[in-house]
Amino acid sequence: MRSSAPRAVGDILSTAVPQIRDRLVEQAVRRGWLSLVGPEVARRAQPGALTGHCLQVVVDNSPWLHELTLRAPQIVAALARAYGPHTVRSIKVTLGRLEPPAPPPGRPAAAAARAVAESERRAIDDVVAPIADPALADSLRRLLVKSGRFS
Repeated sequence: MRSSAPRAVGDILSTAVPQIRDRLVEQAVRRGWLSLVGPEVARRAQPGALTGHCLQVVVDNSPWLHELTLRAPQIVAALARAYGPHTVRSIKVTLGRLEPPAPPPGRPAAAAARAVAESERRAIDDVVAPIADPALADSLRRLLVKSGRFS
C-alpha cells in the first residue's frame, strides 16, 4: 500500500542509498553546531566526519581538547536530543586546524553590480513593458541585467 503523505527528501535518500545517511546527519550537525554547543565552544571546535556512530570534533588548541573531552557526555546528549539516540553515540576530540566559516548564502561579496549601458536599459525596458505585474516585471528586469543577456 502506498503512502500519500509527504516525506522529507533526506528520508527517501536514506532509504534508497543507505551510505548517504551518515553524510546527511554530518551536514545537519554542521549546520546546527552553534545551537547545539553554544558560541563559546563553536568558536574553538568544529564537527568533522561521522564514522559509524562516532563524530570527530576538531579543536584548535590543547586546553579546548581537554575541555571538550570532559564535556563529551553533554555534547553526545545534546546530539542525541537533536538527531536521535542512535545517531551519534560518542565523539572523538582531536587537535587540528579549524576551517574558516562559510560565507552566508546569497550574493557573493566579490560580485560587483555591472554597469548597464543606456541602449541595454532601453532593450530591457522593451522586453519588460508587456508584463502587467510590476513585481514580476521588476524581477525580470533584474534578472536580465544580471545575466548580461543584452551586453
